[in-house]
Amino acid sequence: MRGTKLIEANLTRATLLEAKLGEAILNKAILREANLSHAALHRAKLAETDSTRAILTSANLTSAMLSGAILESANLTNAMMHGVSLEEADLREANLSRAQCVGANLINANLSQINGRGLNLSWTSLRGAKLRRANLYRAVLCWANLSETDLSEAVLISANINQANFQHADMNETVLPSGITHE
Repeated sequence: MRGTKLIEANLTRATLLEAKLGEAILNKAILREANLSHAALHRAKLAETDSTRAILTSANLTSAMLSGAILESANLTNAMMHGVSLEEADLREANLSRAQCVGANLINANLSQINGRGLNLSWTSLRGAKLRRANLYRAVLCWANLSETDLSEAVLISANINQANFQHADMNETVLPSGITHE
């Protein structure tokens, strides 16, 4: 199914376990509550999809295009997301625990209240993103660009923030790696 075109397709609650959808075009598709666990979606085009509550555990989204996508309450545990584009995407309350998002584009994305335990965001651009009340316990943010980000009330306990850029970030009541709350 590599390179498949499913533009605007309604795949609500579809079961696509281990589907081979590399380079597929699914722009504006509806994937609400779809199960794409272990799916190969590398370099797929998923812009403006509605993937609310979708299950993407251990999916390969390397270099996929998800700009403007809705992934609210989606499960992306252990997902491989190197170089993914999630610019202006809505990931509120998503589970991104142990996901690998190295070198990703999350500019202006909404990641409020995510479970980002062990999430790797090294070399990722999060400029202008909302991470309000995000759980980033043991997250890796090395060299990440968090300028102008809303990190208010986020938890960064045991996070690796080596060389991360927090210029002009809102860190009101953020719990820092040392456990101290920033006021």
